[in-house]
Amino acid sequence: MLNYEEHWKGKHEGDDHDQRIFLLIIEELNRANALAVFGDVFQLLDRDEKGNSEYPVKTSEDLRKYLKSVGIEKTDELCIPSNMYIWATMNSADQGVQPLDAAFKRRWDMEYVGLYDNTELDDICIPSIKEGEKWEDASKHMTWLNFRKVLNACLLGDRCKVHEDRCIGPFFIKRKIIENANKNKEGKVAFKECFENKLLMYLYEDIVKMNPGKLFKSGYKTYSDIREGFEKVGFGIFVEDIKFEIEDNDSENKSGDADDSNNADVLNNLSDGNP
Repeated sequence: MLNYEEHWKGKHEGDDHDQRIFLLIIEELNRANALAVFGDVFQLLDRDEKGNSEYPVKTSEDLRKYLKSVGIEKTDELCIPSNMYIWATMNSADQGVQPLDAAFKRRWDMEYVGLYDNTELDDICIPSIKEGEKWEDASKHMTWLNFRKVLNACLLGDRCKVHEDRCIGPFFIKRKIIENANKNKEGKVAFKECFENKLLMYLYEDIVKMNPGKLFKSGYKTYSDIREGFEKVGFGIFVEDIKFEIEDNDSENKSGDADDSNNADVLNNLSDGNP
């Protein structure tokens, strides 16, 4: 509402408020029932050639009273002005998300962010152990990219047959955990704990709980078994078909940055298509 107030006042008081750009960012748009949340604003998402709402909506009595209380006299209709943009992310993988109506989605410009679109993480290395080795003394490593590509290929293949949205994105584990994963003993232990508590839990609970043998070797039937196995043999818990490119630490050791989020669809509701 503040954006609407400033736009209207600037437009009618002769200053340059209406030339400023306002941006509303909505994270995980479909966590709620988007149609119910937007209500009448749904109609405002259609923009004309100038970027203003093509179909204004009538204001309620309560809204008219509020607008007049902040100095806005023209209160009969409400629209989204040309200098206001709405950006949103959409998570289609989690079980708690809501489907979006086709009529709602068509009012947005959509951009898909793929599993491997972000190349800045390609050379980040994560630690690996040989059997009997402690994680703080991990003497091997592989790239985070290689781990994801090999595991995702198995998830998408005939063995698991999961949807692409359920694969491991580049930001599944937090920036600092990945960044420091293979730098020192503390970083290696922190990575191991995060991997167990977050990624292994996800794989077991959301992907293979009814049939752990799709991903893990025989003998690892429960989450406890998988955790204990990872403590002792590291990535050796995975079935033989999953072949990671693991190298000794005396080879090139690289590091990089990551962040905590999954791949997502990005939606834009733009006034003129060019933010």
